[in-house]
Amino acid sequence: MVRGRNAEGQCGVDHGPLVTEPAELDVLASAGVDSLAAGSLHSAAVLRDGSVLTWGSGKAGKLGHGVADNFSQPTRCVMHCAREGVS
Repeated sequence: MVRGRNAEGQCGVDHGPLVTEPAELDVLASAGVDSLAAGSLHSAAVLRDGSVLTWGSGKAGKLGHGVADNFSQPTRCVMHCAREGVS
């Protein structure tokens, strides 16, 4: 469940800049999440298969999607996002 500031899409739902009621991230419920990190501007999930989903502020390309765009839905990382070193 997510709730809070969503101006950059960091909640992972298309509910506008503020999510006032708890909302479920359906894509994560069935994705097999191994670990999750939620920040003030972006979030990330490491899946059991080792792949990484990121969403939120993509400023300076920090989401690993090869662009500096914001992503409002959990999206598979296309840049090198290795499981090693993720904690």
